[in-house]
Amino acid sequence: IFALGLLLGLVVEGKRINYTNQAYQSHEVNFISSQLQYDYLLSLKDQNSCPTVYNGLDSNLFNLDKTREKIEVYSQDNKINKEEFELLKRQYALEELRYWFLAGHVKEVCGKGIVRILYFYSDDATCPSCGEQGFVLNYLKKRFGQQLLIFSIDEKMNEPLIELLKKQYSVVKYPTLI
Repeated sequence: IFALGLLLGLVVEGKRINYTNQAYQSHEVNFISSQLQYDYLLSLKDQNSCPTVYNGLDSNLFNLDKTREKIEVYSQDNKINKEEFELLKRQYALEELRYWFLAGHVKEVCGKGIVRILYFYSDDATCPSCGEQGFVLNYLKKRFGQQLLIFSIDEKMNEPLIELLKKQYSVVKYPTLI
């Protein structure tokens, strides 16, 4: 019975990782599509294409947020395959930063009133007020919808780009909003 329970746990854990990988691959393709739309928009230098680009960006960001929620739920239950899970979190963070860059470029070209926020947070032990800040940001996101884009960055993630951003914006305590 013990071996069967362990085997079942491993199978379920593997399925969850596969599902998250599939979601990441889907977002990767969506991002490439959004990037090509943006490149096309730049080549035209025509703001008439902006509504199409906005719709694609909004859709991709909505799907990215759903993936974030699933990763958060998975992180609470994760007991096995810690290395794979950390790799998925890193991939997700890089994807999030790419959307942050893309949203900035779309804002420049199309002039849409998008507000982008980089939210650097940490765990409860390091940052007791991060949960409260997250609650406020969730409220603001619900209130302003796609006009407010929040990109959450875990300060403990081992990613060189995140370290570069922390140095560039002088992030030394948490929570920090850029």
